[in-house]
Amino acid sequence: MTVSPVCKSFLATLTLPLLLSPAQCPAALVNLALSGTPNASSADFGSAAADGNDGNRDSGFNNGSVWHSSDPGAGNGTPVFYEITLPGPRVLDHLRIFNRMDVIQGSITNFQITAWNGAAQVYTGNYLPAASTHGTGAGVNASVAWGTDDLRGVTATRVRIERLNTAAPNFMTFAEFELWGSNTGSVMAPYIAPVLTTGSAAGFGTLVANAADGNIDGNYTAPGNPIYHSLNQGAGQFWEMDLGGNYAISELLVFNRTDSPTTNNVRISLLDSSNLETWSMIQNLTRGGGLAYNYGFDLPVGAVGQRVRIETIGNDFLALGEVQAFGNLVPEPSVALLGFLTVAGAALRRRR
Repeated sequence: MTVSPVCKSFLATLTLPLLLSPAQCPAALVNLALSGTPNASSADFGSAAADGNDGNRDSGFNNGSVWHSSDPGAGNGTPVFYEITLPGPRVLDHLRIFNRMDVIQGSITNFQITAWNGAAQVYTGNYLPAASTHGTGAGVNASVAWGTDDLRGVTATRVRIERLNTAAPNFMTFAEFELWGSNTGSVMAPYIAPVLTTGSAAGFGTLVANAADGNIDGNYTAPGNPIYHSLNQGAGQFWEMDLGGNYAISELLVFNRTDSPTTNNVRISLLDSSNLETWSMIQNLTRGGGLAYNYGFDLPVGAVGQRVRIETIGNDFLALGEVQAFGNLVPEPSVALLGFLTVAGAALRRRR
């Protein structure tokens, strides 16, 4: 498999093969839908099925990159569907749907996601029976995007989203259908379930634990308010998860709030069991505007740590949809080696 540059660099720092081999270094996630063939029950109003996987998240229908079914479904009263057939078996990680935003219609509601590997059905799940991917917000407070990682680790050749009824609205429309995963037969190092989450006081009906509950939906107005939102605003609002031990962290997925541009620049850092910062970066978590519509950040790490911390830099609330870490547990001798290398590297940088 292809080894990421960050992972190669990480391996190059080791004097003993105590941590990772190249086979354990995951390839970067890619949007598999871009290489797939789209198919839909129908396409209308000048749209085409290919508008739903063209790599363009532009949510304005008149800009020519939004798919819209006939009304209703295929024109014969059957529920509408949209699907992507991949070039071959691919390992999936998560699915994202970017809503049409020039009109808030709530058309992606009461739907089923199904995946097949050849003729075999390998996944099925029903979603939002009494809600929609737009949430309850309207206009600028509607959600730009919706997502699920329920397909993580599933190998599939075809993935379909299908309405379960023809109730109003009896059509479906969206800007982009994305299937994130790997072309190389492996997606990521194992997901690391945190043993503890802490943070600044949560507010607005949210919980600190919501940012690590397995739900990547960043829509505050979705059922259950599935995000973490700090009660207070200002620099130093923080959220942190403890992984229970030192891990060689290959990747972090950070999913932001998607129904309001709440949080701007944050510092994301990794600390080891000795409370030593081993990696950090500044990331803007706003959902974006115009054509950006940022939703989820795949951050290559390549460092050893136990705690992931996210902290506001400016006068912002901190809002997070989900934070997920991936990596392999590090044996204690390797931790000692990595600590030595980190300190030695810091000393060398100071001499320069």
